Amino acid sequence: MATTRILVLGQSNAANHLERVDSLRYPGKCDTSEASSGLTYQGNLWVGLTNRLQAAGKDVFIKSIAVGSTHVADWLDPGFSIEHNGKSFYPRRTLEATLTAGEYKYIIFQHGESDVISRTSTSNYFNALQNIFRLVKEKAPATQVLLAHGGYWLIPVQDRLYPNDKGFNVMKGQEMLTVSPEFKGNIKIAFSQPLYLDESHLIQGDGHINAKGQDLLINKWFAFFMEIL
Repeated sequence: MATTRILVLGQSNAANHLERVDSLRYPGKCDTSEASSGLTYQGNLWVGLTNRLQAAGKDVFIKSIAVGSTHVADWLDPGFSIEHNGKSFYPRRTLEATLTAGEYKYIIFQHGESDVISRTSTSNYFNALQNIFRLVKEKAPATQVLLAHGGYWLIPVQDRLYPNDKGFNVMKGQEMLTVSPEFKGNIKIAFSQPLYLDESHLIQGDGHINAKGQDLLINKWFAFFMEIL
């Protein structure tokens, strides 16, 4: 059976910014080298998810090109770059090259923290998403996009945690995308029930996901993919 290829787009909590660094037990089945590296923490969700799925008999390859601290608009400009640990990352340029280089059955889009904090409007977030996924549709028309709904984390703002629920613009923009006639059938919300992370799932004083939060999200993605693969 052919390997199922999964591409991850997003920002901090989809990139290499998490507390625990897992060891890949299946060489060549996960690549996070193009994801940005955290200033202090270097872990991610995707090595652990790869290990779980492979151990369950699901042959997957997961590649993350997530870039920490990016707003959704930063994925539109090929000339935009952001630096982490002395390395420059080009979100749009990398996305275009990655879609051209390989075929992916699924794209995970786990993004929104920066846009919640900066209060990006629903229309601006939705318009940016449309432009990102028009590129995906052009380069990889058969790829199914899975949105990690904006309510899957709590957002630290000025030492308080604000739930990114249906009142926030990011979540509404994502929902609008799934019912847009242009993308209907190609883009869906990954989970039917919101999963909120509280302070116990976050690195104290940092805001990124700790080991407990990693396990929670890995378990959620594992259960999701076990149903569809």
